[in-house]
Amino acid sequence: MCIRDRTTTISTGNLNGYECYILSSSINSNFKYEENSKDIRIYIDKATGLTVKYEDVINNQTITYEYSFNEVSDEDMKEPDITQYTEI
Repeated sequence: MCIRDRTTTISTGNLNGYECYILSSSINSNFKYEENSKDIRIYIDKATGLTVKYEDVINNQTITYEYSFNEVSDEDMKEPDITQYTEI
């Protein structure tokens, strides 16, 4: 007897310029726990294998996590000017 049967599909698509695999998973409609996830969608960048976006539907609310890559510049990593401090 399958109490929590999940169905997962894999498709392809584009998200924010990334060619992605899209994994969609949902619990069989015959048996659901209201407090648990109903639908999950994961976007994985084909080139790197990294997760770009994750969506989860819990209690009819969508929770979304998005990840950004290659957005840190040299200016972000610049060391602070410590000449105004004295060592004690």
